[in-house]
This record gives sequence, C-alpha cells and structure tokens, in this order.
Amino acid sequence: MATLGLLKRITNEVSLTIPSNSSLGYMNSLASAGAIRKVSGIITKRATAISRRGCIIQIAQLPTTIALILCIVGSIDEASSNLSSRSDGPKYFKIGIAIFIVVYLLLVFLTLITARDVHRAPTRERRVYITVAVALPFIVARLL
Repeated sequence: MATLGLLKRITNEVSLTIPSNSSLGYMNSLASAGAIRKVSGIITKRATAISRRGCIIQIAQLPTTIALILCIVGSIDEASSNLSSRSDGPKYFKIGIAIFIVVYLLLVFLTLITARDVHRAPTRERRVYITVAVALPFIVARLL
C-alpha cells in the first residue's frame, strides 16, 4: 500500500492536461456568453490518461486492504484452530495472497507506464520513482 501511495504521488506530479479535440473546441466556440462558456468548459473538459491512472492506483488500494484482512483472518484462524476441527484459515490466506499477486502485477504495470512520464517530475519525485522501481523485486520476494 505504501508503494501504491508513492506511485500515486508521482502520478500527481507528472499529470498534464490534454487539449480538447476539434469537436469539443467547436462546442466551446458556440458558447458566446461568459457563464455558458465557463459551464461548457467544465462539461467538455476531458480527463487525462494520467489522472485515470491515479484513480486506478487509488482503487487498487481497496483490494490490497481486503487481501490484508483475509490473510490476517486466515492466519489467526489457522493458529487458533484445533487439529481435530476443520479450519478455513488456509483458504482465506490463499485468497488473500492471490489478490496480493494481482495487485502486484497491476503495480508493476503502472510503474512501467509511469516511466515514460517521470522525466516531467521534479528531481525529488524522480528519486521517489526510482525507489518504487527498486522496491518491486523485494516486494515480490516478500510475496513469494
């Protein structure tokens, strides 16, 4: 979750606005009054791919939290169960690990995509990106 947060920080630093396409420009030129122009500008403003990336990173934190809860519940259930009773602990733990693996793959993918935009970030933020990239092999070792 910390790595996702750091990647979100970098994504916010390098986010840019994409100019609207010609049809949206035509809609803006139709609005002659100042208030109408301002409202049409808000409506026709497109979300950038980078801001969508930031939303994906934020959404990825929810499955990470769920996976953490499942792993904790599975471990506690396994540790506290009697040998004679059947425990659902390993099942919860495996589901949690599977979710962690999916989120990790998403993290690697988003880190690779962010690599093409990191040159726009200030020097301090580039250091954060390098830290995230270097941490990825250690995270997979911990996950395995």
